[in-house]
Amino acid sequence: MLSGTGFRDVEIIRRDIPLRYGARGAEREAAEHIASIGGVGRLLASVDAAGKAAAVEAIRRLFEDHATAEGIVFESSTWLVSATQ
Repeated sequence: MLSGTGFRDVEIIRRDIPLRYGARGAEREAAEHIASIGGVGRLLASVDAAGKAAAVEAIRRLFEDHATAEGIVFESSTWLVSATQ
């Protein structure tokens, strides 16, 4: 797609990087934080207190499942794209 619009030397590099959400044992705090920011926070803004508490608990359980010695860790990938025009 980039080369078709006048770019050249297109390079795409995948990077697999661990995504850390906090320390092991801090699952509740990390869940509360995630529930208050970004897309999750916007979605929960119109939910009543019981709904928010249920969401935070679900996130906490998910974080608990991903707790390691290095903290609450999820696999993630990103792509570095470079080109010249």
